[in-house]
Amino acid sequence: MEEELIGIKNAALSFILEAESLESIEETKLQFLGKNGRLTIAIKDIKKVPEDKRAAVGMLANEVKETIERAIESKKQNLKSMLPTREKQPR
Repeated sequence: MEEELIGIKNAALSFILEAESLESIEETKLQFLGKNGRLTIAIKDIKKVPEDKRAAVGMLANEVKETIERAIESKKQNLKSMLPTREKQPR
């Protein structure tokens, strides 16, 4: 399970780094964190992990989720700053 979580994190970060638009970031967010996202499904499967390892796997899953969320937010801010600024038009 630990390897799966690390793989999910690495795949998500790769997609995030390669994203060139806000739309692609949102698609990545859904692919990994959405209702049927890869990480969401993995988190649901933690109940299948032996009880003695469950807490550690749960903590790792939370770290992976936070890392992905931070990377998405950072990339969004980066992409927004690259958008051309629109001049305010008088009304």
